[in-house]
Amino acid sequence: MVHEIISAAYNKMGKKTEATNYMLNALHQYPPRGTQDSLTYLHRLGNAFREQKEFNKSENYFKQIYAISYRLHKDEDYANINLGHVIWMPVSLQKPDIISTRA
Repeated sequence: MVHEIISAAYNKMGKKTEATNYMLNALHQYPPRGTQDSLTYLHRLGNAFREQKEFNKSENYFKQIYAISYRLHKDEDYANINLGHVIWMPVSLQKPDIISTRA
């Protein structure tokens, strides 16, 4: 999908907000024509929000992917992995409260 490529290019240039806005505009101008189009949009938006560290928004998109995958009994493991990354990412970014003791 051309929109995914353009959005990824924005992202590679460090323009994460522009990448997300481009995909949102493309979604409204060119609605998905089928399940695969929907999954592509949802996956790109989920990744875009994850890269911006907006994990709640990202989680919403990956939950939609999981629901579609579960309904179709297809790629459920892949959907599970993406959703797991979003759920655990905020936890891994937190600084530990452990005080280091060096001898």
